[in-house]
Amino acid sequence: MKFSYTWLKDIVGFKKSPRELADFLNRYAFDTELSGENLEIKLPPNRVGDASGHLGVARELGFLLKKNLRPLKIAYKKSSFKTEEFLKVDVRKKSLCQRYTALYARLSKPGRTPFWMGKRLEDCGLRPISPVVDIMNYVMLELGQPMHAFDYGKLATSDKRQATKAQEKKKIIVRLAEAKEKMTTLDGKRLVFSGSELLIADEKRVLALAGIKGGQFAEIDAGTKEIVVEAANFEAKNIRESSHSTGVKTDASTRFENFLDPNLTQTAIQRAAVLLQEICGAEMASSFVDVYPKKSLPKKITISLEEIEKIIGFPVKPNEAIQVFKTLTTKIKKLKKGAFVLELDSLRQDLKIKQDVAEEVLRYLGYHKIPAKTVAENIQAPETEKEIELKWRIQDELVKLGFDEVMNYSLLRESDIEILRRELGGKKDYLEIEKPTSENYRYLRRSLASGILRNVSENAKNFSRIKIFETGHVFSKQKNSLPDETISLGLAVFGHGRAQEQFLELKGSLVRVFESLGLGEVVFKNPEVYELGGKRLPFGFKGSRKNFGHAVNLPGSLLEWYGIKGPVSYAQVNLNELLKKQSLAKTFRGINRLPVLKRDISFFIDKNIEYSKVAGKIKSQLIESFELFDVFEKSGKKSFSFHLIFRVKDRTLTDKEVDVEMQKITQKLEDIGAKIR
Repeated sequence: MKFSYTWLKDIVGFKKSPRELADFLNRYAFDTELSGENLEIKLPPNRVGDASGHLGVARELGFLLKKNLRPLKIAYKKSSFKTEEFLKVDVRKKSLCQRYTALYARLSKPGRTPFWMGKRLEDCGLRPISPVVDIMNYVMLELGQPMHAFDYGKLATSDKRQATKAQEKKKIIVRLAEAKEKMTTLDGKRLVFSGSELLIADEKRVLALAGIKGGQFAEIDAGTKEIVVEAANFEAKNIRESSHSTGVKTDASTRFENFLDPNLTQTAIQRAAVLLQEICGAEMASSFVDVYPKKSLPKKITISLEEIEKIIGFPVKPNEAIQVFKTLTTKIKKLKKGAFVLELDSLRQDLKIKQDVAEEVLRYLGYHKIPAKTVAENIQAPETEKEIELKWRIQDELVKLGFDEVMNYSLLRESDIEILRRELGGKKDYLEIEKPTSENYRYLRRSLASGILRNVSENAKNFSRIKIFETGHVFSKQKNSLPDETISLGLAVFGHGRAQEQFLELKGSLVRVFESLGLGEVVFKNPEVYELGGKRLPFGFKGSRKNFGHAVNLPGSLLEWYGIKGPVSYAQVNLNELLKKQSLAKTFRGINRLPVLKRDISFFIDKNIEYSKVAGKIKSQLIESFELFDVFEKSGKKSFSFHLIFRVKDRTLTDKEVDVEMQKITQKLEDIGAKIR
C-alpha cells in the first residue's frame, strides 16, 4: 500500500528523511520501500485492520518513536434534522454485514477539493475526482475504513408510496444478489452476478457491489444536493469471493478482505462529516442510522511480568511494561505478583494471546536488547526417517540403472478400478472417498499400476524405450479397523526387446536394488510363471513364506485398454516389509589385497530347476563371488555358464585347494541332475 511521507510527518511530527523513515520502518515494523518521497508498505494480513490507514502507521511510529500524535478532529456541527427522518437501512444478510452506519447530509455549495487533499490522494495513487468522492477516499486513506457516498435524490422509493417528496423516507437495502442480476460500475464495467455477492440496493435498483465498487445509479455529480454517507463492515470471505468472481479488486476490497474493526465505522462517519462541512459547507444530520446487531466487544488478556520475561528472554521493569500497555489500551487493571489484565479493543485484531502482548513489549524496548546466549547443549541433526532414507536409496539405485521417476495421484477413476480388478485380480473393495473434490476421482488406489500404465501410454508417443518407477502409498480395507496404508515401489519396463528378455531385465533391476539395500537373499518363487500369460512371479526373503512383492508381464487386454502397443513388464514391492528387514547402517570392509584364482564352469540341467537352487550349490566358503555370464536352452535342458572367483581373507589360496573345491561343486551340481560340459 502507498503512504504519503508528508502526511505521516504531519501526524507524528518526526524529523526523519524519507530514506531514514523507510529504513526505520523496515527495521522495527513493516517491509517498506521508498517510492520517490513516499512509501510503499507491505502490511502483513493481521495488521491491515489497524494499519491500512495513515493514522494506523502513525500510531506505529508514535509507539516506536515515543511521540504523541496530532489529535484527529471528529467533532462537527449538527443540524436539527436526523438521518432516520429521511432514510431507513434494511440489512437482510446480517452474517455478511456486521455493521452498517449511514449519515444524511445537505450540500449548500459545490465546493472544491483543496490542493493539500488532492496532493495527498495523488501521493497514494488516487486521482482527485470531486469534493465528496475525494473526501470519501481521503477518510479511507486516513483511517483505513472504506467509505462511499450516494446521491440521496437518485434513490428510488416504492411505487406504492403516496407520500409527498418532502415527507418521503427512502430505503437502503443490504442483500444478496439474484442470479444473473446486473450492475454497471462507476467506471463503466458491466457486472453479472452469480447470486452469492452482497449488494447495496434501494427498492428498485442495485447501487453498489458491497465493499468493492459503487454503481452508476446513485453516483455523485455536479447537481447533487443531498447525500448519504456510508461506512460499513462486511464479512471478509464474502468480499474476497465476490472480488474474485466479478474480477473487480479495489483499495476498499483489499481492506475488507483482511478483517476490519467494525467499531471503526462511527469514527469514519464523524471524520467525513467534519471534512464535508469544511470543504462543501454541508449541513449534517444530528444523528446517524447505525445497524449493529452484534457488537464487537473488547478482549481481555491477563499477563504477568514473569511470563513476559519467559517469552522475550530478559526481565522487564514494571514501569516499562505499563508504558507499553498504555499504548495498547487505557483500561489496565493491576493484579498481585506483577500481573495485569488488559482490556483491548477490536482495532488491534492481531493481539489475541499473551505472546502477542509480549512481542509488543519487545518491539518497544528494542530487539537489540535480547541477550546473546550460547546454546547449553550440542545441537544434533535430527535423524532421517527410515522410510524416507529407504526411498532415497532405492531412487539412487534405480536412477543408476536408467530408470526415471514418476509421481501420480493416489485417486483412481471407477473405470480404472474395473479393468484392474478384472485383469490383475484382487477381490477386496477399493476405499471410496466420502466427499471427493472431483466425482471422476473417488477411489483410493490399491496398486501403483494404473498411474504407471498411464505414464507408459503417454511417454510411448515420444519414446520407444521406457524404464520408470514410482514410490507412493497404496490403500486397502481392513475388517473392523482403520484402512491399511502401505508405502510401495512400482517399476515398469517397456520397449526393451521381447517379453521374456524385458522381464529378465526388470528382474535383474530388482535384484540390484535388493543387493544395494543389503537385504540378504531374496528368493523369486516359480520363476517361469511369467510365461503363462501374465501370472505373477512372487518374491520374498529366503526361509519366509510371506511374499513382499511380485513381478508380471502384464496381459495384452490390459495394455490395449490403456492404448499401449507392446509388452510391459511390471513389478510392485511392499516397502513396509523391507523396512522390517533392511538395516540403514552401512558396514565397510577393507580391500582384500590377496590374489584371486578364477575358474569357469558350464553345465546342462533340467529347465524346471530354479536358479536359486543352482546358485545354492555353487556357494562355498572359498568363493568370494560368482557371475552367470551365459544361458540358453536346448532339447528341454538349460545351459548355465558361471565365472567363479576364489579368494579368502587370511591367506593366498593354492591351485590344489581350488581344484578340490571345484570337484566338490561339480559333485553337488551332478547330485541335482547337472551334466558338466
